Amino acid sequence: MSDPADARQRHAAIDREFHQKTARDYDRVVHDPRRYPNDLLFAPLVERIPQGSRMLDLGTGTGQLISRLGDCFDEVVGVDHSPAMLAEARAATDRRAGGRAGG
Repeated sequence: MSDPADARQRHAAIDREFHQKTARDYDRVVHDPRRYPNDLLFAPLVERIPQGSRMLDLGTGTGQLISRLGDCFDEVVGVDHSPAMLAEARAATDRRAGGRAGG
């Protein structure tokens, strides 16, 4: 019988490797085809975000949720286990902010 901790570690390593290899194409392949349905899904949430709120995006990936909702918050933090995905999220945030985004 295999150790569950070993299985979790193997899965985490495979997951990190996958995201490292796919970070640059992830939005085009995963997010872009879902853009319209996600717009419909998230639109009602924008109205419910209280002024002065903060956002924590766990598993931010390329920062799509931050891109979609970040301007509604006073402070936004994205966390991900993949350095490549975080690099994509930072680059996208910098592009939207004209290079003024924090790191």
